[in-house]
Amino acid sequence: MPETTRITLAVFVIAAALFDVWRRRIPNWLVLVGLGCAFFLAAASRDWRIVGECLVGMVVALVVYVGLYALRAVAAGDAKLMSVVGAFVGVRDWLMVFVLTALAGGAVALIVVLVRGRLVQTVRNVGVILSELAHGRLPHARNPELDVRSHRALRLPHGFSIALGTLLYLSIQGFRAFSA
Repeated sequence: MPETTRITLAVFVIAAALFDVWRRRIPNWLVLVGLGCAFFLAAASRDWRIVGECLVGMVVALVVYVGLYALRAVAAGDAKLMSVVGAFVGVRDWLMVFVLTALAGGAVALIVVLVRGRLVQTVRNVGVILSELAHGRLPHARNPELDVRSHRALRLPHGFSIALGTLLYLSIQGFRAFSA
């Protein structure tokens, strides 16, 4: 990945994380700017294969996150943000970002749960989620706390976790390029 693309992606996810932490929203204009940058940089490479990877990365990320949105596990802004990340990195590397984001989000969630004294309730909620999904039911239908849209939910700014996962990915890529 060219250095310009890496820097642009880093600035974008940091801006999105700041909006998500402070405003609890990721603005649509920021998502559009991010998509525009991703496709502009892909087109500037003059390699249509890279433009195709950009498009496929965006679509795959969006499909996965729309599924999570349908389960009410993430908000719409998170799905849009992750689609931009997918556009920047392509589908193959997006999977790594997705895993790193899940790990970063899990670490952040564990800290918040411990600080707020909600460990027992969270363990119960995980049991409800697994049970309901195993029976083909939506977990939030049984427990409104499991709906990110509910005021009763323990909500975390997932944009922050996406930024952490993306920055970890960029760090790993930078280390690989440096050591090669």
